[in-house]
Amino acid sequence: MSSKEGTYQSLKRYYAGAVALVFTIGYLGSGWYLAHHVWETDYQIQTDKEVGSLRVAVFADSHVGTTFHGEGFAEHMKTIEEQHPDVVLIVGDFVDDDTTKEDMIACCKALGELDTTYGVYYVFGNHDKGYYPPEYRGYDGNDLIVELEKNQVHVLQDEVELIADKFYIIGRQDKSEEYAEKKSHNGRTDGKP
Repeated sequence: MSSKEGTYQSLKRYYAGAVALVFTIGYLGSGWYLAHHVWETDYQIQTDKEVGSLRVAVFADSHVGTTFHGEGFAEHMKTIEEQHPDVVLIVGDFVDDDTTKEDMIACCKALGELDTTYGVYYVFGNHDKGYYPPEYRGYDGNDLIVELEKNQVHVLQDEVELIADKFYIIGRQDKSEEYAEKKSHNGRTDGKP
């Protein structure tokens, strides 16, 4: 190989590495930005049913502790309350393994302070009950339920509630519960003892 070809190959590798580095930084940077910034998306749904007007606020994947802490969450709840929702639905991954007990309690309190017509409803996501033993973060899924219910948040686990004789809210258990239950049988994931 001539010296000119060797220089060309070196430059080619250098530029390929630089391009990969720029893409990696861009990818990680956009991921960080999207995880730490909240935005509103509005939908209008029409129905022939006699439910009247209904304003529903839905949020998921707050991952308190990873994205923001108790005070930041409370500020987001004030923003939601300014929209005057009739009902608030939390549809999973409210907390995760990086959420401290103090932040969990503060966030549950912020949910309890929301002023809505029909209340606040919650279903578990795959991170809410935690993947590590309860000692890691200082609480377990049952402690979370107690704190939510203490703050008038309705926790639905494969349950249905009729609201004001107008509409139903259905809360399903997260599919990850099946995996966790199977795994608890002697560490096996195939459901066999």
